[in-house]
Amino acid sequence: MRPRHVVTGFGCALLMISASLSGASPDAEGLRTDERLARPVTISGARLFVAEVAGELTRQTGVKIEADEGSGAADARVLVAVKDVPAWRVMDALQGLFSYKLALWRWERTEQHPTTGYRFVQTRAAQGLASRLGALAQRAFEDDAAARIEAARLSDEERAGQLNDPTPMTLQELRPWGARVFAECVPPDLQDAILRGERAYEIPVAGLPRWAQLFVEDTSKTVRFGTQLPDGSRHPVRPSSTIRLWADRIGLDAVPTLWIGLEGIGSRDYFGGPRLERRFREDLQQLWLGAGDARADPKLESVVLQDPQPGAGPGGQVPFIHRCLMECAARSAVPVIGRLPYEHATLPGGLPVERGVSLGRYIAVLGESYAALRCKWRQGILLVGYHSWFVRDEELYRAPWRIVHRLRNAAAARGGMVPPAEVARAAAEMSPMQLRALADDWPSASSVLCLQTALACVARDSRALKSLATTGRATLQGADARQAALGLLSDVGTIERVARVLVKATESGSGESRRADWFVAAYDQAGAELGRSGFLMEPGTP
Repeated sequence: MRPRHVVTGFGCALLMISASLSGASPDAEGLRTDERLARPVTISGARLFVAEVAGELTRQTGVKIEADEGSGAADARVLVAVKDVPAWRVMDALQGLFSYKLALWRWERTEQHPTTGYRFVQTRAAQGLASRLGALAQRAFEDDAAARIEAARLSDEERAGQLNDPTPMTLQELRPWGARVFAECVPPDLQDAILRGERAYEIPVAGLPRWAQLFVEDTSKTVRFGTQLPDGSRHPVRPSSTIRLWADRIGLDAVPTLWIGLEGIGSRDYFGGPRLERRFREDLQQLWLGAGDARADPKLESVVLQDPQPGAGPGGQVPFIHRCLMECAARSAVPVIGRLPYEHATLPGGLPVERGVSLGRYIAVLGESYAALRCKWRQGILLVGYHSWFVRDEELYRAPWRIVHRLRNAAAARGGMVPPAEVARAAAEMSPMQLRALADDWPSASSVLCLQTALACVARDSRALKSLATTGRATLQGADARQAALGLLSDVGTIERVARVLVKATESGSGESRRADWFVAAYDQAGAELGRSGFLMEPGTP
């Protein structure tokens, strides 16, 4: 691992990031003075595109309000649960939700008064914030590793003394020894790659020095693992033959953790971990609190939640954390707007809390399950975010609103089924990571991803795309066919033999049983089939 300067906090680094960014301060007063935006609006949705929220604001106020597509503002997803709230407060809350100090999202006027409209824009400084925060989190982790290694220097006498001590080391004593295992038993040229999460490293226990073998043996003794015997003891665990070192993030953590795992036993953290994460979250919270924000609102937090009304919660498959906050808003009549992680858990109901609980207590209990959540108050609206958004795929690879909007409109015109040509166009215009993110809301995107190369080739060939749109089938030949076969065949020699690729979408059934069977096959010059794949698409859109 390269020598590096060890820092003890993130505050200075975060201030340096702030100082290097630019942008105008949020201007709630400018929105408040537009009388048209005093009209109350009601908007409810667990995972709305910001462009959809802007559309609802336009519909309910008559003011032209839009989210900018070029800067990516339109593509962000939010939870909104507001009832009879002035439009300007909702707009100001959206700005406060996404903005960090000097890395702002802002409302820009688009026309002159009295027909002034508004466009929500992610400034250039805000567009670069994710990469800056990601680099800072990585730096904090690597500095923590360097500090722990430095603090864990062991003299020859200390090593010899522990080797001669028959008492197993405690977990507290084992941690510095784990740091030394990383520093002395992993080749220096691999240490940085491991800390960056680029690779893992395995070491045979037999190849470790005796002091490192003692670390493995004593770590095994601290783990309550194996079948419990009648006398309360546990069946001995088979000794580990290898150890594995790697860095990864835990759940919704923003900062990585270095793990040392023992084969057949388990793993523990040695660098990073909860202590570093807590410090990082607190400094991010300071960076998120802007002018007009408050950490707490004692009056609103004391509101007692009413008993839930049957059928009042959000319908469909709503992620648990979104469901809890929608329920929270409904039971307290307090408006909530959130930028939340997508979690696949869709448990029924909300958070199990006692009757008569206050809004503040409800949020605190939710935070115990989701430690990465952060809250603040702005103009009487509860804003909820999470600390690790800048390393989450659904934020870094957002599905573009313009494509989602086009898919929805095309499907609506055909009874809920996305037309084949639009599927191919989406495959050509989206990255693999964007399709993965889109699959959270549109499962068919996962199937499209599997055959993305072939479908994208069809979309780029105007004749083939027109044929797919009118007949449900398209043929690619020559070099285009071989390019399309890259996602279908794995053997290079076989791909070179491809002369033709057929893409076909056959719709059948009606109503709930309606479906489209997609089929992609590659053929050689003689017409022999070289490989095929396909998927089933049912009605539905993102």
